[in-house]
Amino acid sequence: MKIGLVACSKTKRDHAALASEMYTSTLFHKASAYTAGIYDRWYILSAKHHLLEPGQMIAPYDLSLKELDIARREEWAIEVCGQLRKLYPPTREPRPEFYLHAGANYREFLVDCLRSNGYPTDVPLAGLGIGKQLQWYTARGY
Repeated sequence: MKIGLVACSKTKRDHAALASEMYTSTLFHKASAYTAGIYDRWYILSAKHHLLEPGQMIAPYDLSLKELDIARREEWAIEVCGQLRKLYPPTREPRPEFYLHAGANYREFLVDCLRSNGYPTDVPLAGLGIGKQLQWYTARGY
């Protein structure tokens, strides 16, 4: 089972909405459309809510992982990793594979946590700036 993880964005609606509709950046829209179309399941990585189902209702908030110190970012990643372990136990067959469509602050501890729990984990757009990421999604029809 292939699972896409998409980072939230700073730009949001000013009212409560489904998580999949809360974030308004072009990069989020392209990344979420791609992950919804390519992977078996997808989730949103939220600085405030940790792991969000796309259909979950949330209110606007103003928090970014960039604002958190390194210890709090590590705690955030451990929490997200724990949520994913509950949803997809490491012993589950077929073994879930995680694909992170997220910036460095979202990946820095999460990738290692997932891999240390035995999950195959990939970052398809690693090393690409925002402009190149947008081009990557566009080239694939998103």
